[in-house]
Amino acid sequence: MSEIPSINSLIVQVAESYVGKEELANNAGFIDKKLQEKMLTVGWQQGWAWCALFCELVWKEAYSKVNSLYIEKLDYLFSASATKTFSNFEDSNFFVSNKPAVGALVAWQYKDSWRGHLGIVTKPGNPFYTIEGNWGDKVSRCKKELSYAKGDVNLLGFVYPKRPF
Repeated sequence: MSEIPSINSLIVQVAESYVGKEELANNAGFIDKKLQEKMLTVGWQQGWAWCALFCELVWKEAYSKVNSLYIEKLDYLFSASATKTFSNFEDSNFFVSNKPAVGALVAWQYKDSWRGHLGIVTKPGNPFYTIEGNWGDKVSRCKKELSYAKGDVNLLGFVYPKRPF
C-alpha cells in the first residue's frame, strides 16, 4: 500500500504541474484553455491579475485529493487580492509565520498600496524557492531572499497548509 503524500508535498506537486503555462497579453486569458477553465472556477476574470487565484486553484486541487471539506473554507479565505488573501488567513486558524515552509503561501505587499503578490514555497531556506502565477506572464519558478524587496515590495509572511484529517 502506498503512503499518502503530505498536503505540503501535494501542493508543490500540483503547482509544479502548471510551471511554464503562459497567459495571453494583458491578463486576457491563458494559452492553455484547460487552465483558463480552471481559473474561471476560482473566480478569475479577464484583465485581472491572477497570482492569488492561481494559488487558490493549487491549494484547492491539492486539498481535494485528501480532504475536500477544506474547499469551502478556502473559498472564504482566498481572494483575487493577494493582500486580502493574506489578511484573511491571518484572521483564521491557519498558522502564519515569517519563515518559509514547503507548500506555504508567501505574500508580498507593494509599499503605499493594497496591491501585492502571492506565491507557493517549494523549498524553504534563505534563499527560498517558489512557484508563482502571473510572474513573467506565466507560471514561473522563482528564487527569493527573506529580505526580498523588488522596487517597493515588502514580504508580509507565510501561510502554512493545515494537515487535513
